[in-house]
Amino acid sequence: MFESSRHVQGLEWLVGEVEASLTEACNALESYIAQDDDVSQLRFCKGHIHQVAGSLKIAECHGGVLLGEQMEALVQGLLDDKIADREAAVEVLLKAFIEVPRYLQNCITNCVDEPSVLISILNDHRALRNESLVSGGSVFNPDLSFLDSLPGRIDAPLANEKVILELIDRLSHVYQYALLDLSKNKEAAVNLNKLLKVLNRLEEVFRGARLEQMWRVAAAVLGGLKTGVVDSGPAVKSLLWGIDSHIRKLAKEGISALDEAFPAVLFKNLLYYLTVAKPSVTSIATIQSDYKLDQALPSGALVHMDDGLIPSYDRSVINALVKSLSEEIELAKAKLNSYLDEGGNPQQTLENVVPVFERIADTLAMVGQSRLRQLVQEISESLTATFSETEFPGAEEIGPVATRLVDLDIALKSWLVNYQKGGVVKDDLAETTYLLDDAQSSLVREVRNNIETIKEAVVGYISSRWDSKFLLDIPALLGHIGGALTLVDLERPARVARHLQRYVSQRLLGETEPDWSQLDALADAITGIEFYLEEIARGNSEDRRGLIDIAESGIARLPVEDIVGGAVDSVPRDVPASPVVESVVEPEPERALEGETIDPELVDIFVEEASEILGGLREAYPRWQRTRSDQEALVTVRRFFHSLKGSGRVAGATYIGELGAALEELFNRHIDGGLSWSIHADATVAESLLLIPRLIESFKAGRQQEEASPVSQLVQAAQAVLNGEIPSFDYVPAETTKASSAALLAETEEHVDEVGDTTVGAPSEFIEGEIAVDAGSTPAETVAEIGEVSEVAAPKGAESDLQTIFAAEAEEYLDVLSGFVSRLGDNVYSGFGDEPTVFRALHMLKGSARVAEQTAIGEVAEALEGTLSQWGNSARALPDTLPFIGLQ
Repeated sequence: MFESSRHVQGLEWLVGEVEASLTEACNALESYIAQDDDVSQLRFCKGHIHQVAGSLKIAECHGGVLLGEQMEALVQGLLDDKIADREAAVEVLLKAFIEVPRYLQNCITNCVDEPSVLISILNDHRALRNESLVSGGSVFNPDLSFLDSLPGRIDAPLANEKVILELIDRLSHVYQYALLDLSKNKEAAVNLNKLLKVLNRLEEVFRGARLEQMWRVAAAVLGGLKTGVVDSGPAVKSLLWGIDSHIRKLAKEGISALDEAFPAVLFKNLLYYLTVAKPSVTSIATIQSDYKLDQALPSGALVHMDDGLIPSYDRSVINALVKSLSEEIELAKAKLNSYLDEGGNPQQTLENVVPVFERIADTLAMVGQSRLRQLVQEISESLTATFSETEFPGAEEIGPVATRLVDLDIALKSWLVNYQKGGVVKDDLAETTYLLDDAQSSLVREVRNNIETIKEAVVGYISSRWDSKFLLDIPALLGHIGGALTLVDLERPARVARHLQRYVSQRLLGETEPDWSQLDALADAITGIEFYLEEIARGNSEDRRGLIDIAESGIARLPVEDIVGGAVDSVPRDVPASPVVESVVEPEPERALEGETIDPELVDIFVEEASEILGGLREAYPRWQRTRSDQEALVTVRRFFHSLKGSGRVAGATYIGELGAALEELFNRHIDGGLSWSIHADATVAESLLLIPRLIESFKAGRQQEEASPVSQLVQAAQAVLNGEIPSFDYVPAETTKASSAALLAETEEHVDEVGDTTVGAPSEFIEGEIAVDAGSTPAETVAEIGEVSEVAAPKGAESDLQTIFAAEAEEYLDVLSGFVSRLGDNVYSGFGDEPTVFRALHMLKGSARVAEQTAIGEVAEALEGTLSQWGNSARALPDTLPFIGLQ
């Protein structure tokens, strides 16, 4: 329990408000029934339910919001004439009208969250709309080790397959006819007995196999229906029909059907109804013991956080939840990968994947993680839209969904690693980093306190039925918030605050009674700012992941007049109007760099995963370099860097995570059309691929802080490319990885046949005289001097294999340069646009020389690369004053 907080006291009024609104909804529903299905009354009913959902949303009562959404969806189904059993729908709604205020009062009074209180009624709502049941998700987690110990099939009773199939076919017909009569309330006791006999016979046929447990559990549910310990609601009836489908599948497909995956979701849903049943008979009590059903549902006290009332669980519960949700995510990814690799029916793929997302979203909602639930819903909606708009979507269309699934998985694992009771999972990947000094942090903290005051005032305004005295101080508070946010260069949320200030002043204080759609929009805007600032205060921002977009979409639905500063849409959605710092910054040391020991198991997992990612990059990146139109390779490379970033941050591999973030941003900008790929972008990626193996080894050895300088330079190089500047790389690889770096360079070079266009804009001026070269040298002489690689003395202590690799590579690069100089001498040069291999040769020569400690060669190659890059990008003719090239 926790002390009486103002948040809980502030919710006391809500019970009466909710009861009053639901009474109105109930009256409208009864009028709908009495007046021969008058749909206008049904619309009134939906409006009152929506009002309740809006109040619960503002008060942040997560379970109530979830049930309110399901109620509203069911009424909408009645309006759309999509509910087959209208009588059952009305009955379920009437039960929900009673359940919502009871659940709310229990949360306030006892501060205890009991998901099982809502799962049964949520299942009934979902079943009536032919959607997957909540109990099939990860929030219900029975121990299935007993089931896993059994074989999928056994041969002894199936020796005579024909006889067995004939028996199953007869049993299928008996079951179906009995279930039809039971659905029509004909001779319930007789038909329940028939169904039980069928299941008992199937149990005998499959004795010793996993399917025996299916029939055993199903028979226990039917026994519970017979004795009244299991409720015969719409969800249970839908499960009985699910059993019918599986029996008919066995009868039709025979032995092949036994080899397919066990119907785990159907089995779990059946187990749920035995979990909430009283163990009045031995069969139910035994099953409850076998599958440890008394531990299958999480329960935890509610704690008061900045986000409102949040269920708090033991770490073991969180561990089980995350493991189960990760398996669901892998299932969704596997189904999508199967479609991409093997083809198939897009619509069937969508029908297979969407229920997985529904189960994940349901679970997150049941444990109070509303923001991640919203992320899952967005993923599902995006995938549905993609399959609807494209006849046969491919990797390019599905790629963003796969990326967000990686986001989700990493966010869940981060929740487990950094779990604090009552904590809310945040999707903190692909975020812009904000560094606030003490004064700015204090200012943001004060703004968040003011937002809490505003929320309480809005709650009071609603509960008093539009008493404007609760809002008198709000315009001034919103004005202060807008000014404070402007001071710390957070212009987008500042605009939202100023818009809200005008809305409250003009509309709510102008004696205009708001409609509930406007109050929904107001709630979106307020909570959007609040969550956005919360992430900044924690060192992260979800700007690109939609938090501030939610706030802006909210104010877009709030009518105001004469808004100073222009429309919100003028602010780019994906780029902060004025970031507090550069969008890519030097990585700030995290917990792993402050002396805290990282879990060795986590280190091993990350090292293995990072090595796999590196292997994938070595294959995909050269493939994209060879064929720039290969969108699948491009998306794959971007996703690899995204995974490297997310995994690095979760595992505490700070520098690897930050380098991955910087490189991902390069590819994000290129994919979005904001960056034309260039030789400099390729160079930055190539240097990074050389460094990453060393970073992995340093992290594994516990000395990643030694890599701060090279990572910082590469992050700055990526930022330079984004800004249209030429990057520089001044670090020297450590002794321990020179040979491996050279080998990686050689391996990568085998895959690279060409480099993209040099299209990044160059500075308008070029300072001549940067390169000290003998004015009397001819091009061929200059190249020949550089080319005497074999005569260069190896540095003391250098390994012979490293020098051999360098000599071989350098000769290849110098052949390219010699050919280029020869064409210049023959006056056949036509511009830099058709000589990308020259830039590549110079850049790789520079990199190889540094690895091999051939400093002089590296410096000359770098000077030549910089000069040609400057003039090539400026699209001006080479002047006669560059004697080292010799162009007359």
